[in-house]
Amino acid sequence: MFTKNLKTGLSLLTALLIVLSLSLLACGTESEPDEPDFFENGIHQNVMELVDDELMDVIENELEMPIYRGANPPDLQSAFGGQAKATGEGITFMMSPLLLFNTNVPNDEGRFDQGTRFADSFFWFSNQNMQNYTVSFGRTSTALDTPYIGETSYIIGEDDRFTVFGPLERVEPEGTVLSMNIFSGILANGGVEDPHYSLIMIDDGGVSGVIPAETGRSFEDGDGFAEISEWPEQEKRVGIEKSGFEKVDASEKLPR
Repeated sequence: MFTKNLKTGLSLLTALLIVLSLSLLACGTESEPDEPDFFENGIHQNVMELVDDELMDVIENELEMPIYRGANPPDLQSAFGGQAKATGEGITFMMSPLLLFNTNVPNDEGRFDQGTRFADSFFWFSNQNMQNYTVSFGRTSTALDTPYIGETSYIIGEDDRFTVFGPLERVEPEGTVLSMNIFSGILANGGVEDPHYSLIMIDDGGVSGVIPAETGRSFEDGDGFAEISEWPEQEKRVGIEKSGFEKVDASEKLPR
């Protein structure tokens, strides 16, 4: 009788341990918190309305641009709140040397090899809204007279990793051009580690002198770090805002 009760007790204990183990395992593999309703696969729906799955595949696989998905991006200005340059005017990072990382622009073959140096570029962020994932996003370079400023850009990411999407609509006499500026990186002390930047053409509008639709270029920083910098002496507020995009008069026409 004692042996039988002992066996029964051991069986019950074994069953209890199995249930407990499964419960702990389930907790350990719990999925990430639910994303907001306006997110799709870790990306803001307003971005996906412009950059569909097919074009996102081009960005991530052909251009090899890192996209850090998620609904918990870092607060860029707060992260550097103790530094003088992270003020209400925003914070600027500089990529130097800016090197071509990848391209699918047809005419780039034989002209621009991987590692070709382009003009040093500056990336400015301000007015980040942690509730609706918007941020003001500016970009300029040492070779660009008129900077790009996107008042309604979108930031996504998790922890210290983030990606900013800045749509740009430009009206030309021949038609309307729609492109997307993208900046990705990992927040670190004094700047951004492993920064990447890309420009992808969504719709070339039939305009001559711009790269074709669904093509683009991606860039990396030659030393793998974009340090905090000053925005160059240029007027930030250019053009007028239209339909959530920034329309500018001067065009930055990339070689076709």
